[in-house]
Amino acid sequence: MTAAAVQKKETFPPSVISSQLETQLTQLRGRFLATVVERILMFEAKIRDLEADSNSAAALQEISNLAHKITGVAATFGFPKIGALAADVEHKIGEGRASGISAQESWRDTSPILEKLLDEMEAILDV
Repeated sequence: MTAAAVQKKETFPPSVISSQLETQLTQLRGRFLATVVERILMFEAKIRDLEADSNSAAALQEISNLAHKITGVAATFGFPKIGALAADVEHKIGEGRASGISAQESWRDTSPILEKLLDEMEAILDV
């Protein structure tokens, strides 16, 4: 970059940058909240698959994948408990897979944690 380009480069005071970041974060948080209902429904569909015993291992893996998607972003948008519970779900399923237990056994261990996660997700919709 030339010296002239550096001089022409527009700079913003920290308060403006902070305000812009806050606005963007608020928009992203809104998008996250908009996906909560969809994700609850996806979890519930996989729970039905597990309870019907139709390809339990695949349904359990999809629950793990859904939880993984929530784990990182939930805390970023102000929902640390949801992020922690999602991480617990993902971890518990991974533990079950690593120990070689059946998908149904793993589900029995994971389902109480997933129920807590779903309760927390539903609670943020009531706010």
